Amino acid sequence: MDLDLPNRTIRAKVSLVGVPEVGKLQILKDCASRLSSGSPTLAKVGDSKVWQASFQWNHSLLEAWTLQVDVYTTQGEVPFSAVHEIILSDADAAIFVIPAETFRSKEARDSLFHFGAIMARHGRGLTDIPLVMHYHQVERNPGFDAETLSDFLCVPRGLVPHVVTRSDDGSSLTASLDLLVQQIVERAKVEIVAVK
Repeated sequence: MDLDLPNRTIRAKVSLVGVPEVGKLQILKDCASRLSSGSPTLAKVGDSKVWQASFQWNHSLLEAWTLQVDVYTTQGEVPFSAVHEIILSDADAAIFVIPAETFRSKEARDSLFHFGAIMARHGRGLTDIPLVMHYHQVERNPGFDAETLSDFLCVPRGLVPHVVTRSDDGSSLTASLDLLVQQIVERAKVEIVAVK
């Protein structure tokens, strides 16, 4: 996180990552729409598409500080891991999006392992930054149980929060970003106290 003390601004980079073709861009666009930040912008890195959107909060817990959050995600299959390295290398927080479909569970575990390996290359573990697991497209798996999938993915219960959303009913997909911002705010408060 970057603290701009004179302007009382905190800037955080968030990586919205996960399994390909699970709705990461849909989640980013919904957040942009509901938070009135305009449309996400697209940049190409080789053949890969990287989307970015920025959001601003005047969070009541930050006492006159402004939180600027820049969220990055990829669209579709990313043919090489360098793009993930770029969006994860200096991330302050992450949302990991996982399909609720049972037949994609192994793919989700492999993707989470890959995410963990990239984080480890940058000297961080999965719990070193704010992280939210976002189980999406639950309408495709009647009877979906988030705890069972978390156990399969080896995500410690109670350590990493999660949200469950549908992609077919127009409900808000911002729950994971809202939960992540709460974690970012808590860490920012500690950093602000440390520099005062």
